[in-house]
Amino acid sequence: MLNDELVKKIASSKKYARVYDKTVARIVADCLKKYSKKQVLKKAKNILHQAWGAFDSRPNFKKLFESIDKIENPK
Repeated sequence: MLNDELVKKIASSKKYARVYDKTVARIVADCLKKYSKKQVLKKAKNILHQAWGAFDSRPNFKKLFESIDKIENPK
């Protein structure tokens, strides 16, 4: 039951809502084997932060809007 609760808690967060649920579940299960119950949530989020942060990046909106503006309003 602890595993499911932790997976739901992590998956419901804004930051990790788009991460595949089974990925979160696997990371939580691995952390439950290695760490105390107190540390599992923190360690699982840390692992997700490292992995997800490498692939999920926000676009540079300022640069994107400037490019669109140049296309729409050529000088």
